[in-house]
Amino acid sequence: MVVVDVNSGRFIGKKEHELNSLKINLEAAREVGRQLRLRDLSGLIVIDFIDMRLESNQRKVYYELRKELKKDRAKVAVSPISDFGLLEMTRQRIRVSLIDSMSEDCPTCHGSGRIISKETLITRIDHWLRRYKSKHRDLRLILLLHPEIAGYIKNDKKKILRGLMWQNFVHLSIDESNDVQRDEFRFLRTKDKKDVTDQVGLGNQKKSS
Repeated sequence: MVVVDVNSGRFIGKKEHELNSLKINLEAAREVGRQLRLRDLSGLIVIDFIDMRLESNQRKVYYELRKELKKDRAKVAVSPISDFGLLEMTRQRIRVSLIDSMSEDCPTCHGSGRIISKETLITRIDHWLRRYKSKHRDLRLILLLHPEIAGYIKNDKKKILRGLMWQNFVHLSIDESNDVQRDEFRFLRTKDKKDVTDQVGLGNQKKSS
């Protein structure tokens, strides 16, 4: 939410308070409309104008802001000034945000900010092996993994590697590859280094962007 507080400074006198408030609010309405375009501010925007007693003056400020907003290409919705001198409006952003213009989606999580856990990846590997062994006799394979995952299995979870081989009656050797994403795996046949990952329906379940 963006809040704009219109301040009178030293220009409000007791004698002509209403007239001076109107002048300042009209100028503020024009400037707010201009700044919204320049800064491409979006979302809920609340403008706290200087209090005016006359409803006719409130309408003048409201229509002045509406006039300025007609120059804006963004979609806007404006409500009249309330009894408390507050005007609420919404504006749609036109330009991409600074972070969007200076960055791109992560190739691993595709911008979601989350990837599958190591345990989930190991479960997918186990499912792949079960499917593969039911269709093929050559059960000597090389498992290509991201260096972090490869180190996790080889150093911290050796029992998992032995379990995968024992349960699926395969011989596995683990190699590291920076070309494999953290949530991916690839299988190569040991004898000819042929990639056989896609011969099984599971494979690497990549998220669609």
